[in-house]
Amino acid sequence: MTKRRHRAGMTPVDGQGLALGDVGGTHVLLRPDRLSYMKDGRESASAAWHDVRSIELDIPTTGWRVPAVGDVVMPLLSGVFVSIIDPPEVRPFYVTVRVPGVEHEWEVGSHHVVGYSRRSADLMKRTVEYLHRTAAARAMLREPEHILERLPSS
Repeated sequence: MTKRRHRAGMTPVDGQGLALGDVGGTHVLLRPDRLSYMKDGRESASAAWHDVRSIELDIPTTGWRVPAVGDVVMPLLSGVFVSIIDPPEVRPFYVTVRVPGVEHEWEVGSHHVVGYSRRSADLMKRTVEYLHRTAAARAMLREPEHILERLPSS
């Protein structure tokens, strides 16, 4: 089993595809044949790639170069200044998938309280756009770690 590590908000899921968002919560699983909206470990909705007319990702971004630092600092600050600063909540992001006659808006659990770096959000969007445009590239979703290895490093 491959160690689950996310990169740019995407996590390889062994034998299934590439997950957008936190695989421990709601996420979109990019499979070779379809996009699956996953809730509570089960497919809640899906759309076949060949039916998809457009995909949009609305991803919250942060000015933190390394969002994990903000994930630690913000809760600490809210604990120290409890009467001044509201505790941070994880901001979800949204994936909108349009197929003939239907528009799905799927809420996705985020890895970060403060949002994703602009670079990670851009990489996530470009990866999804490329997979949507390029049917042959979707075959790589059978071994999703190879997709992550091809992404530019930060």
